[in-house]
Formats: sequence, C-alpha cells, structure tokens
Amino acid sequence: MGGRKLGINTDPMRRKRYVHLRRRARKGDKEAEKELRLEFPPFIRLRPEERIRRLRADSLKQSRKLKQKKRALTDLIVGGKCIFCKFEKNLICHRKDGQKHDHLKRLKLDEFIEELLSNQYVRLCLICHKHVHWCMDHLKMDWAEIEQWSSKRGCSSNGRAAALQYIAEDPLQSTS
Repeated sequence: MGGRKLGINTDPMRRKRYVHLRRRARKGDKEAEKELRLEFPPFIRLRPEERIRRLRADSLKQSRKLKQKKRALTDLIVGGKCIFCKFEKNLICHRKDGQKHDHLKRLKLDEFIEELLSNQYVRLCLICHKHVHWCMDHLKMDWAEIEQWSSKRGCSSNGRAAALQYIAEDPLQSTS
C-alpha cells in the first residue's frame, strides 16, 4: 500500500507533475532538478516491473553473500580438506549417519553454526563421498566402521575395491 502512494504510474496527477518537472529539468531549470530529486527519488521513478526486478537482484546478492559466509564457516568448523585423502577441492559436507541434510541450505546463520558444531558432519571430496555412501548402502557399514576401515587402509583412489578387500579379510564382518 505504501508503494502505491509513492508510485508515479498509479496517480495521474502525480505522473503529470513528474513529467512537468522532468521537462523543465531537461531544459536546464536548476530549481526543477532539485524538486525532481527531492520529490521523486530514483527508485520511485522506476516502473513497477523494474522495481521488482531490482529488488529481486538485491535479494539474490544477499543470498549469494549468505552462501559464501556459510561455506567459509563450514571450512572453519568442519574443515577445509577431505578427512580421508586431504583433497581441498570439490568438497561436500557429509552427515556421519548418512541421512539427508538438505535443510542446511534453509537454516538461518546461527542455526547453521549450531548444527555444524554438533559434530555430526565431516568434509569429504566427491570421490570419497561416493565411496562412503557406497559402503553405507551396499555393505551396510556405519560411520564408526568406515573410520576404522580408513584408519587401517587409508583412502585410495579405488575405495570400493579396498572396502570389499577389507570386508573379505575380516571374518567377523558380514555382507548382505
């Protein structure tokens, strides 16, 4: 409602005044230029569609900044390297119990920090993340077993084969 009072396109008399002041300002009338700046700030002079477009652009900039802050905080809290192979690019924040955690994107900054501090997340590169989920899904390993396996074997480029070899060597482990 407040925007309609200020909008040029919604009030015909206000529109006439704006056009009149703009014509005078173009002819070099300094007093008209001053009135135009005071009475019609730049944002109000825009068409409603343009105002909406600029507001959306501003919100996108804010969301990009928030995403960058969250990424930097994740690097600080959870780590900036894969815990298995120490690779520093293409990192994923993995939840130790294997559950989905899409809600992290929607959390406010303080809730996001609290969630990361809960010690439920680790950083993995894409390859190690793929291998960890393969072990969880196909070999029914939990996070403790994966950590134990990785500490014994280290992370290799062929994680699946190493995991299967580890399972084959360990008679107590059962596969399904």
